[in-house]
Amino acid sequence: MSQNPPVAGGQTFADFMYAVVVGVAFSDIKLSDSKSVLFVTVLILLMVLEDFFMYQTQVKPLVDVFKFWTLGSLFFEVGMLLSWFLAFLSRREFLRGSLVCIAIFFFLKWLASAKHLASTPQARRWVLHRDHLYLMSVAAALLLVFFDRNYLGAYLILTAVWVVQTGLWWVVVSRHS
Repeated sequence: MSQNPPVAGGQTFADFMYAVVVGVAFSDIKLSDSKSVLFVTVLILLMVLEDFFMYQTQVKPLVDVFKFWTLGSLFFEVGMLLSWFLAFLSRREFLRGSLVCIAIFFFLKWLASAKHLASTPQARRWVLHRDHLYLMSVAAALLLVFFDRNYLGAYLILTAVWVVQTGLWWVVVSRHS
């Protein structure tokens, strides 16, 4: 029987931000949207819900690596959720803008981790190196901005890349846990 990952106690500003952003996003779901838009809506929601789960189980417990009380931490928390929210809001009518915001979301996730690399002991660096996988979604989203004009096609490609990236990320976590 597998053990559940530990969830850190205590509330952070990011917890509040996730609640607000996701709550407002849920109010923007319209069943009258096309199937393509509903697919993208579910995809983008899954991205942030997985991010929230990852934050609760893999980031919050590492207060020795990630300092949640700094200005830099606040910048990354707000920046990630704002870029995600803008991707969500622009998903219906602005394919390129939505993809750019998704790229920014994953880039900020990567950068928030990468900035701690030099100050993290060698034995704990795997925690940060796993986050290089986020660059897969950054690259895919940015390439799709320039090369794919098809709404559903772009998001199907992004979905495939995100699923592979996320699967690999969690494999690394399970192997090191």
